[in-house]
Amino acid sequence: DDSAVIWIHDYHLLVLPTYLRRRHPPAKIGIFLHTPFPSSEVFRTIPVREDLLRGMLSASLVGFHLFDYARHFLSCCTRMLGLQFESRRGGFLGVEYNGRHVMVRVSHVGIDPDMFMNRLQDPGVMKSTAVLERKWEDKVVLLGIDDMDKLKGVPLKMLAIEHLLDNYPCWRNKVVLYQVTLPKDARYPEQQQVRDEVHEIIARVNGKYGTQTYTPIEYSERHLTFDERVALYSVAHAVVNTSIRDGLNLVPYEFVCCSGDKSGVLIASEFTGCSRALSGVIHVNPWNKEDVAKAIDHALSMSAVERQVKHDKDFQYVTAHTTMIWADSFLADLEKAGEHADKLTYLNLGLGVGFRVLEFGPNFQKLNFDVVSKSYRDAKRRLLVFDYEGTLTPLGSLAGLSVPSAATLAILAKLCSSPKNTVFIVSGRKRDVMEGWFREVKSLGLAAEHGVFFQWDRSSSWQQLSDALDLTWMEAATEIFQSYTERTDGSFIEAKESALVWHFRDADPDFGLMQAKELHDHLDSVLSNFPVQVVDGKGIVEVKPKGINKGVMVEKLLT
Repeated sequence: DDSAVIWIHDYHLLVLPTYLRRRHPPAKIGIFLHTPFPSSEVFRTIPVREDLLRGMLSASLVGFHLFDYARHFLSCCTRMLGLQFESRRGGFLGVEYNGRHVMVRVSHVGIDPDMFMNRLQDPGVMKSTAVLERKWEDKVVLLGIDDMDKLKGVPLKMLAIEHLLDNYPCWRNKVVLYQVTLPKDARYPEQQQVRDEVHEIIARVNGKYGTQTYTPIEYSERHLTFDERVALYSVAHAVVNTSIRDGLNLVPYEFVCCSGDKSGVLIASEFTGCSRALSGVIHVNPWNKEDVAKAIDHALSMSAVERQVKHDKDFQYVTAHTTMIWADSFLADLEKAGEHADKLTYLNLGLGVGFRVLEFGPNFQKLNFDVVSKSYRDAKRRLLVFDYEGTLTPLGSLAGLSVPSAATLAILAKLCSSPKNTVFIVSGRKRDVMEGWFREVKSLGLAAEHGVFFQWDRSSSWQQLSDALDLTWMEAATEIFQSYTERTDGSFIEAKESALVWHFRDADPDFGLMQAKELHDHLDSVLSNFPVQVVDGKGIVEVKPKGINKGVMVEKLLT
């Protein structure tokens, strides 16, 4: 069904949208990543990086938990595929790809609050809660529930507790960290390394501050039942999270629903996903044990009013952003992203993971080879006008690398050999460069610098499209161009007879674009009284005479 709605989850299926788009071009395809998306510096090391990005861009809507991850994705699109993104009305980000507008959405998945709050009234849970309260009746309980993974930062949490007990004596014999580590089904070598480090720190801290009746760090490595989680949440005074990189972590959400009258406090790493969504969280840098210890002291010492305000704020958010609301909202955006899909025209290009579907408006008509061929044969006079770079040769910033191939020259010569044909190439390059490239094709017409200069064939002289060219602006513009070139590595100036071009395609994409925008504004203000226009192109900023362009040149040829 071409109107199907397909929602893909997580990084394992990043290239799946490519194949779905090939099979069902109008389908509404969404993909949501529940893991962190790496920065461009990391992602660029993957050999199949372009294939993964194109796979994601084959979807209609791409979702992330945090803006940080969306920013990394958009940066990769800019740096590796040369795509630009923009903000759209309604709070969306968007990327133009193959004629399609791919929407990017940031939203954190929620939980089912009622399921947790209702479970608190279960007799079995209430009994377990009473047992835990008797066990820790005169203690302040810090709770940690994390996977057995080095990215969860469990050893950092232990070091922070050690620093707390070293430097805040008032909490000795009072604070207990109950840490539950959930073993992973797959066995990774680093799991044992994390386990050994945790056990070493626990032995040191408990040996230093523990007594026969007091154990500062209680540790358990096992899976928890749902009832056990609810009971632990209900007795904890605070939950401590020290992840160094985290995607989906719903423990803080669950704790907010279950802490009840205690109005528990959340201490969360600034690198965990949900810390941005919950405004009552105390944010910490897990690598700074002093910072974490200070945050724990603040959480346990804060007034009841402050604790209640923070808890109420987070509780309102968690109950208002449930799993169902998140899912309904994503699907509604997915419908909106593909609402015009059935009215578009699709063109397929490429093979395998390089396959692409181009989208065009409803009025687009694919060129019919048979119709064009017949019209060409029947015509008494023909005007053939070709753009050069990006059409007859790959797009490049350096003129020396844009030389036409022997096959291209042979085809142009064959077209020019027919007395019915007038063949012209219109390019932005200088006339001496073009004349050197095409000197062997005697009957070929050339238009240089977007039509400022043109030549009917190799035996005729060059003519100007405009009789009077005012070039008094060039000295001032050159100084401005040189200033930006000195400060932007990878950029250079191309000086033409009638125009100046600043190339930044080989500069850092983000910095180059930022410099280009500033350069454009600078030129606009300085050259406002001159008969020139400042034009932005793909990787360039160009200053050229007003009223002269490729369209005007084609009109000249037609008359």
